[in-house]
Amino acid sequence: MLAGESRKPLHLSYAGATEHPEFPFDIDPAYRCAGSSFPLHTHDYTELVIVTDGHGVHITEDETYPIIAGDVFVIAKGHAHKYEDIRHLEQLVVKYDHEVFLEHMEGLKSLPGYHALFILEPRYREKQKFHSHLRLTGQQVDMVVDLFLRMTREMRTQSPGYEPMVTSLFIEAVIFLSRCYSLTPSPSSKSVLEMGEVISFIERHYQEPITLTALAQQAHLSVNQLLRVFRSVTGQSPIDYLIHLRVMKAMRLMQLRRLTITDAAYHVGFSDSNYFSKQFKRVVGVSPREFMRLAPRLNSDK
Repeated sequence: MLAGESRKPLHLSYAGATEHPEFPFDIDPAYRCAGSSFPLHTHDYTELVIVTDGHGVHITEDETYPIIAGDVFVIAKGHAHKYEDIRHLEQLVVKYDHEVFLEHMEGLKSLPGYHALFILEPRYREKQKFHSHLRLTGQQVDMVVDLFLRMTREMRTQSPGYEPMVTSLFIEAVIFLSRCYSLTPSPSSKSVLEMGEVISFIERHYQEPITLTALAQQAHLSVNQLLRVFRSVTGQSPIDYLIHLRVMKAMRLMQLRRLTITDAAYHVGFSDSNYFSKQFKRVVGVSPREFMRLAPRLNSDK
């Protein structure tokens, strides 16, 4: 809780944030904060914010950041934040369920800017002091706003096929913003983008043998620099990240395609099924065999 806060943050949910609860996505293309401040609050959705006019101060539970037109940032589900010292602040605000729209969109994971902007920067903003966020040019703001206005029209008219149309336009906007992050990095965002490059490489090649040397080459760093920067940005080592990714991929194969434990292990890049079982239990909390026993029940509960 911020110093001086006397009550819990407000909690905003989809029930009050969107007219389409069965389609967890909504847009306010010209959101204006009333008055000079907006109270501390959380929400049960991810929020993509593009500042289109004015300026203000964005406050989280840990830090305070000035924001101006062109700033782009993501507020993760459940993260408390508020605005103060608002001066004609206008924002394009997108509310969406990250797991529904982006989590399983494999093509995005080849974009270093996607990892940097949508995953790493929101998660490690406190360490980066918000200096690693994206700031668009005026032309770039106009381009991305046009995409979201098209989505808004689809949401309002709800013509047949509007849901896949909105989804495709949203993915186009995410790719555009991810590319902007990669093309115009600030000195402060360099370490986040470098780690985005490493994570993108891991996502594309997780089934193959991957060495720290190869990852360091992707980031144009020494191995020691890679270890230090990767841990400072993500909180874990590159190999731990790789193991976690492989285990999660194997879990989906076992649950959805019903592969055997050994086949799933080899498919995601483990060469030793015993080592896989050890790492699986460390990451998931149960052994692969126990997970397979529970998997039919997990599927029936969905």
